[in-house]
Amino acid sequence: MIANLILLAACSTSSNTYDKSLNWGTDSGSVPETGQTMEDTDSVNESLEDNPEDNPEDNQEDSAPSTDFREPGTELVALTTGTYAASGSCTLDWTWYQPMSSERTGTVLLSHGFMRNQDRMAGWAEHLSSWGIDVVTATLCHSSIIDIDPEQNARDLMALADDLGVEERLFMGHSNGGAVSIIAGALDVRAVGVVGLDPVDAQGDPAAGFVGQLSIPAYALMGEPSTCNSSASGASLFRNATQSRVLGITESDHCDFESPSDWLCTSACTGTNLRFDDATLQATIRGMSTAFAAWMLGLDSSGENWWHSGGDIFDELALDGAISTL
Repeated sequence: MIANLILLAACSTSSNTYDKSLNWGTDSGSVPETGQTMEDTDSVNESLEDNPEDNPEDNQEDSAPSTDFREPGTELVALTTGTYAASGSCTLDWTWYQPMSSERTGTVLLSHGFMRNQDRMAGWAEHLSSWGIDVVTATLCHSSIIDIDPEQNARDLMALADDLGVEERLFMGHSNGGAVSIIAGALDVRAVGVVGLDPVDAQGDPAAGFVGQLSIPAYALMGEPSTCNSSASGASLFRNATQSRVLGITESDHCDFESPSDWLCTSACTGTNLRFDDATLQATIRGMSTAFAAWMLGLDSSGENWWHSGGDIFDELALDGAISTL
């Protein structure tokens, strides 16, 4: 079943610069619940005023900055490929990216978009794995112009994970792969989270019928509306989840959420880059998706600070106009 084993060094990435400008919208101020009320906060402030020696600003160093997941991690990765006989006559080609030295707690199941294949997700998989995260990609059988079935793709992906012995699972997908991830996250009792990369539902919105069944966080990164992402229809898909968060990546287009993309996408779906070049956009997408995975899989709690106002990375990106809350 195993066809190949290759060792990958962590990939390199460019440094990031941002123009400081306004984005589509502003953050709504939504933050995770902490259990602390406004009265609690006032009491703490009064106490600090009465006892200046207890003021953490005077006696403690600033908290450590969050991990910068835009940069590559340090893990070497073992790459294993194989095939899996799924439903009907479907045979999935799959690739498993396994960090060599980390003790891992879960796996990202990473799905490509409509009429694409697992090669278009390789860059994301390599980056995630460089941070100690297991990733499985697969070329889905029901994602063509003559056969589009997100629910069956989700069930095939779950069956593949069972066959590989994957325990804790986080579903991540680009375009229609985001819809596949929604369905898999709703059906799979081992799922811990879902993240969409400019997600798009199929005609008839089959994934929309599963959103109400989700009991796990479902977050999404959206490109700017265009014909290639059905006018950002995936935003409403994810917003209907109980635990949802949807952020826009300024000036990103549908192809920025593949890694690598190709001329088939860029000839039809490329947007403008007046403030942010493609390398900067992909660094933001790469960082935020990795942060979500590291957070949900219990590897690095600072990943939460990428997604909510008050987090150092979120506030940095929002101030630079790189992200906005949708």
